[in-house]
Amino acid sequence: MNKKRITLIFEGLQEVHLHKDVGMIPYILARDFEYESNILYFKDKNNAKLNSGFNKVKLVPFTKLFSFLPERFGFQFLKKIALIWYLAVYAKEIDVLMLFHPSYDRYFYTRLYKLVNPRGIVYLKLDMGKPALDTLQLLADQNKMKASYFFRKNIELTDLISIETNDMYEKLSECFVGIDIDNKLIHIPNGFDDMDEIAPSFENKENIILTVGRIGTYSKNTEMFLRVVKSLRLGNWRVYLIGPVESAFEKTLAEFYSNTPQLKDKFFVVGNITNKKELYAWYKKSKVFCLTSRSEGFPLVFPEALFFGNYIVSTDVGAATDVTDNQRLGKVCGIDDETEMAKALQHIIDGEIYLKSYHEEIVEFANNKYVWNKIVNKLFQELEILHEAKYSS
Repeated sequence: MNKKRITLIFEGLQEVHLHKDVGMIPYILARDFEYESNILYFKDKNNAKLNSGFNKVKLVPFTKLFSFLPERFGFQFLKKIALIWYLAVYAKEIDVLMLFHPSYDRYFYTRLYKLVNPRGIVYLKLDMGKPALDTLQLLADQNKMKASYFFRKNIELTDLISIETNDMYEKLSECFVGIDIDNKLIHIPNGFDDMDEIAPSFENKENIILTVGRIGTYSKNTEMFLRVVKSLRLGNWRVYLIGPVESAFEKTLAEFYSNTPQLKDKFFVVGNITNKKELYAWYKKSKVFCLTSRSEGFPLVFPEALFFGNYIVSTDVGAATDVTDNQRLGKVCGIDDETEMAKALQHIIDGEIYLKSYHEEIVEFANNKYVWNKIVNKLFQELEILHEAKYSS
């Protein structure tokens, strides 16, 4: 029996994407469910070092066709033409076309693919946060707008749509009155690949509060994190920030160090860590994972932190409610609410929240809900149902 083929179009693919949902879903489908997986992308200076394969996933660059042309002269349009050409030629060989985010481009890719391969399946991963949902609801209310029209047509043509959080899943159908979205919408969170890792015992953890992300960006709201840390009585606890530091934020960090000499042995900026094993070692040591973001979709740091038994304290973004199991296994604070955040962390430091009692439940919760094999198995089952329906009709 021939393997089914899934092809993901992800024009701006970079190394970092391969370890996120972009790369992991095609990879798990290939590794565990006998798919032939491909990712189609444009080669440029940001991904020039990508190899032709990522584990069992074939990376297919448009290296020779248009990629040498400067975008400022409008040749980005010609790159889109190259993708259209590829679909016109190869659509019949693609069993599942995977796309991220609804857009004008995705609408035309979907329509062409369906014309050439009527039995083919289009899977759209929405990858949306609350701000995107708010925009979508506005567009849906104003259905004379072109953006809303193409968005709706995108949804109508697509066979399978996934959304990352329970809240978004429940609200999304309200945006598409007149479209039978419920029969094609599934809840698929992001996850962690647990093949080579095990969670540590609580006794092997240290009194560490950890945050991971791009330090200093507006969305990550690191300045709030600094103010919260400054207000804490840390005692024998330490705080570590991991991630690339925005150049504009370096001055803020320098001023923080200068103004808080009492934290010189308790507060540390580790910087960027690209080696996953090294990053996981920090999760294993930490007891608390903290996020002060203003906006998120479904950050992969959540399932990573959960898998290694971290108690999550986060602002109310993305999947915070989901990954804390409605705050049963963590604490969710208001956006920009540093008073609430500081109070939650101080309760932990003072022992008023007994973390050891949560550890095994957090690890079990992560293994049941947020490992890639179980997540992708649900997607695989949905795709099998669609394949059977299309080929039996």
